[in-house]
Amino acid sequence: MSTVSDYDEHHYDEEKEQVVSFVAKLKFFIITSVGFFSDGWLNGGFSYIVTMVGYTYWNGGSIPSLSQSLIKSGLSIGMIAGMVVFGFFGDALGRHKVYGKELIFTLLGTFMIVLTPWNNFSEQAVISWMTVWRVVTGFGIGGDYPMSASLNSETKLGMSRAKLITTSFFIYQMGTLLFTIFFLIVIVGYKNKIEENLNNVTYVWRLLFGLGMIPGFASLYERLTMKETKPYEKYVSKVTGLTGENVRTQKEGWADFVEYFNFKTAIARRHVLTLVSTALTWFFFDIAFYGFSLNNSNILALIGYGSGNTKYQSLYNTAVGAIIITSFGIVGNLIGIFLPDIIGRRPQLIGGCLICAVLYAIWAGVENHTSTGGLMALFVISSLFLQGGPNNMTFLCPIEVFPTRVRGAAHGISAAVGKCGALLTAFAFGYLSTNAGLAAAIGLCSGVMVLATITSFGIPEVMGLTLDDIENDVQYLPRSERLAHIAARIDRRTAFASAPAPVEEKEAI
Repeated sequence: MSTVSDYDEHHYDEEKEQVVSFVAKLKFFIITSVGFFSDGWLNGGFSYIVTMVGYTYWNGGSIPSLSQSLIKSGLSIGMIAGMVVFGFFGDALGRHKVYGKELIFTLLGTFMIVLTPWNNFSEQAVISWMTVWRVVTGFGIGGDYPMSASLNSETKLGMSRAKLITTSFFIYQMGTLLFTIFFLIVIVGYKNKIEENLNNVTYVWRLLFGLGMIPGFASLYERLTMKETKPYEKYVSKVTGLTGENVRTQKEGWADFVEYFNFKTAIARRHVLTLVSTALTWFFFDIAFYGFSLNNSNILALIGYGSGNTKYQSLYNTAVGAIIITSFGIVGNLIGIFLPDIIGRRPQLIGGCLICAVLYAIWAGVENHTSTGGLMALFVISSLFLQGGPNNMTFLCPIEVFPTRVRGAAHGISAAVGKCGALLTAFAFGYLSTNAGLAAAIGLCSGVMVLATITSFGIPEVMGLTLDDIENDVQYLPRSERLAHIAARIDRRTAFASAPAPVEEKEAI
C-alpha cells in the first residue's frame, strides 16, 4: 500500500507533465477527441438519417420498424466487439502500437455507407448493406472508447484527470450538435430540390455522412504515430510492440487481467465487484440513453414537434427540435465536466441517475395529458440531467478506478456491456413506443435508471487520488483513511515544493 513516506521515491510527478505548449495541448486534445466527435455525428444523428433513407428507398415512406432496429443495432454490435478487442490489446501491447487502427475501421465503414448503391437496389439489400457497414463503423468507434480514454487518463495537460477525460468525451455532444446544425442547413439548401423530387433527399444524408469523415482523415496519421504514455511505461512495461526481444505480448496482458480479477483474495473480489458495478450501471444507463438518441426523430413526432404538412416541413421541424434537445444536453455536459472534482464521482452518478428516473416517471405519467410544449420541456430538462450526470460518469468511472495494466480492458468491458443495453433498446424502444405507446417506453426508461442508481453504489470514489494511488488500491480504503491519505500527500507535496533549493558551494580558487 502506498504511504506518504514514499512520495519522493514512487510518486509519479504529474506536475512535470504540465510543461507543455498550448499548441501541443490543443493538438493532443483534438487527436484524442476525434473518435468521440465521429461517434456523436454518426451515432447521435443517425435517427434522422434513417428517416431520409426511408424516403429514398421506400418511395417516400419509412423503413419498417424491425428493419430500422436492425440498422440502428449494427453500430452497437460493432462497438461491443471493438471495445473489448481494442481495450485488451491496448493493455497488452501498449497504447501507441494499437492507437489509430480503430479510426481506419470507422472511416472505411462510413465511406461505404456513403456509397450505398443508388439504383437497382432492393429494400432488403439496403438493410443488409447499411447494417454490415454500420457494424464495421461501430468496431472502430468502439475501439476508440478505451483507447482515447486511456490516453487522456494517463496524460497531464494542466487540468485535472476528470476534466480532461470528460472534456474529451464532451466532443461527442459537439459532434451531435454540429450534425443537427448541418442537417438544418443542408435541408434548407436542398428545399426546392426536395419539394420537386423527394428522391433528392439522398444527397442530404450522403453529404452529412461524408462531412463527418473529414476530422477523422485529418487526424489519422497523428494517431498512428503517437508515443507511448509515461504511466504505461512506468507501471506496465517499457518494452512494447508486436515483435522484438523480450517484447510484451498478449500473454502478459492476459496474465495481468487474470491476476487482477482472480477472486482468490478479498481485494481481488472487490475488483470484480467494481467491474460488475461499472458494467451494469453503463448497461442500464445505455438502455435509456440510446432509447432516446436512436429514436429522437420518432419521439419528436410522437409528442407533436417533428411533424409537418409536407415531408420537407417534417424534416425541418425535426432538425429544429434536434438542435434544441442537443443544446440542452450540451449545457448539462458542460456542467458535468466540473462537478466530479467538486462533489465527487459517486454523488454525481447516483444523483444524476435518480433525478432522471424521477423525471421519466413524471413524463410517463403526464404523456397523454400535457401539451406539446410541456412534453418538449420534459424532454430537454431530462436530457440536461442525463448528459450532465450519468452520461459523463459512466464513461469516466471505469477509466479511473482501475490500474494501468487492466485500464483499457476494464473500460472496454464496461462500455461493451453498456452497448448491450443500447443493442437491446434499439429493438425494444421503437417496438414498445409503437405498439404500447410512448408513455410505456419512457416508463421503462425510468425503471432502468432506478436500477442504474442501485448498481452505482458498487463503484468506489477516486476524487483526489493520483494514478499511483489507484495502482495501489487506495480507492478501496475506508473513506476516513482515504481522505487522511489525500491530505497527508498534499501536505507532503506542499512541503516538498516549498523547501529551499540546495545551495551550490563554489569551488575555491
